[in-house]
Amino acid sequence: MIRDVHTVSPMVFLEEAAQVMLENTVNVLPVVDEENHVIGIITEKDIFLTFVDLMGLKRQGTRFVMLIDDKPRVFAQVTKLFAQENANVENIAVYHTDRGSEVVVKATGEVAVDKMTKILQEAGFNITNVVQTTTEGKTVSFG
Repeated sequence: MIRDVHTVSPMVFLEEAAQVMLENTVNVLPVVDEENHVIGIITEKDIFLTFVDLMGLKRQGTRFVMLIDDKPRVFAQVTKLFAQENANVENIAVYHTDRGSEVVVKATGEVAVDKMTKILQEAGFNITNVVQTTTEGKTVSFG
């Protein structure tokens, strides 16, 4: 029987719960109320589903991945370039990797991949990946 069960409150952010799961090598994390009654659980699948949703992978649109300088106003510059092309930025995320800081931008609207890629490159961004998701949920990679 497990004696030292790790739990979280219902007010904890999902990323905090994920950190508890990672630090303690657990696949399931009980959610408890003030009286320590189990009112739910968070599973690895919940974390994955949330991640996929946050990144907009299954929704129609185009995902641009680019290396960026980690400095003020970079997001503003990127989103302005998309806005000038009448694209709606639905999701934006930053990964800090061995290659540096990578930003992932998911845009919808009339986003012409070649044109937007050229605009971003001319603004000094190093595009590392472009993936378009169709209305049917299928993905197509460019470059």
